[in-house]
Amino acid sequence: YLNWKISQVNRLTNAKKKQIGLLQEQKRGIINAAVTKGGDGWIDVSLGNLGSFRKGYGGSRADDADNGLACIRYGDIYRTGAYALNQPITRIKIESSPSYARINPGEVLFALSGETKEEIGQALLNEIDEDTWCSGDVLIFSTNGSVTPKYLVYALRCPYLVEQKASAAKGDIIVH
Repeated sequence: YLNWKISQVNRLTNAKKKQIGLLQEQKRGIINAAVTKGGDGWIDVSLGNLGSFRKGYGGSRADDADNGLACIRYGDIYRTGAYALNQPITRIKIESSPSYARINPGEVLFALSGETKEEIGQALLNEIDEDTWCSGDVLIFSTNGSVTPKYLVYALRCPYLVEQKASAAKGDIIVH
Protein backbone atom coordinates (compact mmCIF):
# COMPACT_ATOMS: atom_id res chain seq x y z
CA TYR A 1 0.00 0.00 0.00
CA LEU A 2 2.78 2.44 0.91
CA ASN A 3 4.56 1.91 -2.41
CA TRP A 4 1.32 2.57 -4.27
CA LYS A 5 0.65 5.75 -2.21
CA ILE A 6 4.23 7.01 -2.75
CA SER A 7 3.83 6.36 -6.46
CA GLN A 8 0.63 8.44 -6.47
CA VAL A 9 2.32 11.31 -4.60
CA ASN A 10 5.30 11.21 -6.98
CA ARG A 11 3.01 11.35 -10.03
CA LEU A 12 1.11 14.28 -8.54
CA THR A 13 4.38 16.07 -7.65
CA ASN A 14 5.75 15.60 -11.16
CA ALA A 15 2.53 16.86 -12.72
CA LYS A 16 2.59 19.97 -10.50
CA LYS A 17 6.28 20.62 -11.34
CA LYS A 18 5.44 20.40 -15.04
CA GLN A 19 2.50 22.77 -14.56
CA ILE A 20 4.71 25.26 -12.66
CA GLY A 21 7.29 25.13 -15.47
CA LEU A 22 4.61 25.84 -18.08
CA LEU A 23 3.21 28.73 -16.03
CA GLN A 24 6.70 30.22 -15.62
CA GLU A 25 7.25 29.96 -19.38
CA GLN A 26 3.88 31.64 -19.99
CA LYS A 27 4.77 34.40 -17.51
CA ARG A 28 8.10 35.07 -19.32
CA GLY A 29 6.25 35.22 -22.64
CA ILE A 30 3.69 37.71 -21.32
CA ILE A 31 6.37 39.95 -19.80
CA ASN A 32 8.49 39.78 -22.96
CA ALA A 33 5.47 40.66 -25.14
CA ALA A 34 4.50 43.56 -22.88
CA VAL A 35 8.02 45.00 -22.89
CA THR A 36 8.69 44.52 -26.61
CA LYS A 37 5.25 45.31 -28.04
CA GLY A 38 3.83 47.51 -25.29
CA GLY A 39 0.28 47.79 -24.16
CA ASP A 40 -2.76 49.81 -25.18
CA GLY A 41 -1.88 53.48 -25.41
CA TRP A 42 1.88 52.89 -25.32
CA ILE A 43 4.06 55.02 -27.57
CA ASP A 44 7.60 54.57 -28.83
CA VAL A 45 10.00 56.97 -27.14
CA SER A 46 13.71 57.42 -27.69
CA LEU A 47 15.72 56.90 -24.52
CA GLY A 48 17.31 60.30 -25.11
CA ASN A 49 13.86 61.88 -24.66
CA LEU A 50 13.58 60.40 -21.15
CA GLY A 51 16.77 61.91 -19.77
CA SER A 52 20.38 62.73 -20.52
CA PHE A 53 23.54 60.73 -21.05
CA ARG A 54 27.12 61.41 -20.03
CA LYS A 55 30.22 59.27 -20.25
CA GLY A 56 32.15 57.89 -17.30
CA TYR A 57 35.88 58.43 -17.28
CA GLY A 58 39.03 57.47 -15.47
CA GLY A 59 39.99 54.28 -13.88
CA SER A 60 42.92 52.11 -13.08
CA ARG A 61 43.06 49.13 -10.77
CA ALA A 62 46.06 50.88 -9.18
CA ASP A 63 43.50 53.32 -7.68
CA ASP A 64 41.70 50.58 -5.73
CA ALA A 65 41.71 50.87 -1.93
CA ASP A 66 40.05 48.80 0.78
CA ASN A 67 38.75 51.79 2.74
CA GLY A 68 38.36 54.34 -0.04
CA LEU A 69 35.44 55.93 -1.83
CA ALA A 70 32.65 53.94 -3.48
CA CYS A 71 33.23 53.26 -7.17
CA ILE A 72 31.40 51.31 -9.87
CA ARG A 73 33.50 49.91 -12.71
CA TYR A 74 31.99 48.62 -15.96
CA GLY A 75 32.71 45.02 -14.92
CA ASP A 76 30.77 45.53 -11.69
CA ILE A 77 27.68 46.23 -13.79
CA TYR A 78 27.52 42.87 -15.54
CA ARG A 79 29.43 40.60 -13.16
CA THR A 80 27.02 41.06 -10.25
CA GLY A 81 23.93 40.05 -12.19
CA ALA A 82 22.09 42.56 -9.98
CA TYR A 83 19.57 45.07 -11.27
CA ALA A 84 20.60 47.60 -8.61
CA LEU A 85 23.69 48.11 -6.49
CA ASN A 86 23.30 49.49 -2.97
CA GLN A 87 26.77 48.56 -1.71
CA PRO A 88 29.99 49.24 -3.62
CA ILE A 89 32.00 46.32 -4.93
CA THR A 90 35.03 48.52 -5.61
CA ARG A 91 36.55 51.36 -3.62
CA ILE A 92 39.16 53.85 -4.81
CA LYS A 93 41.72 56.06 -3.11
CA ILE A 94 40.34 59.46 -2.10
CA GLU A 95 43.12 61.26 -3.99
CA SER A 96 42.18 59.41 -7.20
CA SER A 97 38.52 60.56 -7.21
CA PRO A 98 39.08 63.75 -9.30
CA SER A 99 40.03 61.53 -12.24
CA TYR A 100 36.72 59.63 -12.07
CA ALA A 101 33.13 60.61 -13.00
CA ARG A 102 30.88 61.37 -10.02
CA ILE A 103 27.52 59.58 -10.06
CA ASN A 104 24.32 59.98 -8.04
CA PRO A 105 21.79 57.57 -6.56
CA GLY A 106 18.99 56.92 -9.05
CA GLU A 107 21.23 57.13 -12.12
CA VAL A 108 21.26 54.21 -14.54
CA LEU A 109 24.68 52.91 -15.59
CA PHE A 110 25.40 50.98 -18.80
CA ALA A 111 28.45 48.78 -19.41
CA LEU A 112 30.10 49.84 -22.67
CA SER A 113 32.65 46.99 -22.66
CA GLY A 114 32.43 43.35 -21.71
CA GLU A 115 33.65 39.85 -22.29
CA THR A 116 30.55 38.69 -24.18
CA LYS A 117 28.16 40.47 -26.52
CA GLU A 118 25.27 39.94 -24.09
CA GLU A 119 27.10 41.98 -21.41
CA ILE A 120 27.25 45.07 -23.60
CA GLY A 121 24.78 47.76 -22.66
CA GLN A 122 23.69 45.90 -19.53
CA ALA A 123 21.97 48.36 -17.21
CA LEU A 124 22.35 48.78 -13.46
CA LEU A 125 20.69 51.22 -11.07
CA ASN A 126 22.99 53.05 -8.66
CA GLU A 127 21.39 52.92 -5.21
CA ILE A 128 24.59 53.43 -3.21
CA ASP A 129 23.83 55.91 -0.44
CA GLU A 130 27.26 57.55 -0.26
CA ASP A 131 29.49 59.62 -2.53
CA THR A 132 30.15 57.39 -5.53
CA TRP A 133 32.28 57.57 -8.68
CA CYS A 134 32.45 55.44 -11.81
CA SER A 135 35.21 54.57 -14.21
CA GLY A 136 35.49 54.69 -17.97
CA ASP A 137 33.53 52.42 -20.31
CA VAL A 138 30.37 53.33 -18.36
CA LEU A 139 27.50 55.34 -19.80
CA ILE A 140 25.59 57.32 -17.15
CA PHE A 141 21.90 58.07 -17.69
CA SER A 142 19.93 60.57 -15.59
CA THR A 143 16.17 60.47 -16.07
CA ASN A 144 14.18 63.66 -16.50
CA GLY A 145 11.45 62.35 -14.19
CA SER A 146 9.25 60.91 -16.94
CA VAL A 147 10.35 57.34 -16.23
CA THR A 148 11.13 55.43 -13.04
CA PRO A 149 14.81 54.40 -13.15
CA LYS A 150 14.19 50.99 -11.55
CA TYR A 151 11.50 50.18 -14.14
CA LEU A 152 13.83 51.35 -16.90
CA VAL A 153 16.56 48.95 -15.76
CA TYR A 154 14.11 46.02 -15.72
CA ALA A 155 12.83 46.90 -19.18
CA LEU A 156 16.34 47.31 -20.62
CA ARG A 157 17.36 43.88 -19.33
CA CYS A 158 14.51 41.90 -20.89
CA PRO A 159 15.82 39.13 -23.18
CA TYR A 160 14.55 40.81 -26.36
CA LEU A 161 16.53 44.00 -25.71
CA VAL A 162 19.63 42.08 -24.58
CA GLU A 163 19.55 40.32 -27.98
CA GLN A 164 19.18 43.65 -29.82
CA LYS A 165 22.16 45.20 -27.98
CA ALA A 166 24.25 42.06 -28.48
CA SER A 167 23.60 42.13 -32.23
CA ALA A 168 25.11 45.65 -32.40
CA ALA A 169 28.21 44.75 -30.34
CA LYS A 170 31.65 44.82 -31.98
CA GLY A 171 34.65 42.66 -31.15
CA ASP A 172 35.31 39.11 -30.03
CA ILE A 173 37.82 39.17 -27.14
CA ILE A 174 36.92 42.56 -25.66
CA VAL A 175 33.47 43.50 -26.85
CA HIS A 176 32.29 47.12 -27.26
